[in-house]
Amino acid sequence: MNLTLRLRAATGLDLGVATVERAVRERMRAAGAGIDYDPRPGTLEFDALVDLVVVPESWILRDPDVFETALRFVQARLLTRPGRQVRVLSLPCAGGEEPYSLAMLLAHAGIEPEHCRIDAFDLSRAAIARARAGRYTRNAFRGDDQGLRARFFTEHGDEQMIGAAPRAYVAFAQANLFDVDPAITGTYDLVFCRNLLIYFDLPTQQRAAARLAALLADDGLLLAGYAEAPALCRAGFAPRTPHDTFALRKHGRRAADVLRAPPRP
Repeated sequence: MNLTLRLRAATGLDLGVATVERAVRERMRAAGAGIDYDPRPGTLEFDALVDLVVVPESWILRDPDVFETALRFVQARLLTRPGRQVRVLSLPCAGGEEPYSLAMLLAHAGIEPEHCRIDAFDLSRAAIARARAGRYTRNAFRGDDQGLRARFFTEHGDEQMIGAAPRAYVAFAQANLFDVDPAITGTYDLVFCRNLLIYFDLPTQQRAAARLAALLADDGLLLAGYAEAPALCRAGFAPRTPHDTFALRKHGRRAADVLRAPPRP
């Protein structure tokens, strides 16, 4: 199996030859490797190569409406199921911007970590390392962050470091979507999976949709990217309401009642 096919198999991404060749050239220069360069899955060098072909870009409160929807869902879940922890999955989580954004909103709303936990996974080991470090440049703040930056970040030179309060909600781990086994993790009430399927070919999109359905509770909510929602709807999901463009539920399940929540404090 050549390296392009090996990377496709490991990541699920529909990688072009040119993309792989650029990444290989960069890693060969960095490692001082020769023409026999042929890293194998499970090695640090292969992981470094994967980091160059994934697209881990995000920022704080990217698409604020998505996070407002998530917060309302969590609030409603806690009202209808008192005493039960709400479980959230963020995958891919990039450098932690998405799970930390939700964590800050939860903290701001007075929802304690023991009432809502976030599992955050990404294929890229480098992205997970950045997420655990919790240090961000100004590029991570691209719009109105609702005062979250001032409240939850502290300055460290040219960077901003996230504080202890949001960190308490999130557990990070390196994983591919297809490695996350619901038999081990259990199901999640709320799943963020945004802008992942757009990098997959059709068969892999269908596999991804099946895995997401297995990970999502029957009455749970999937928050998807705008561009990939149609593919998910062709594979067993449906819009939460006729007007929703990113909030999906399993086809045939009525989630409207559990999504009603009190106004944000």
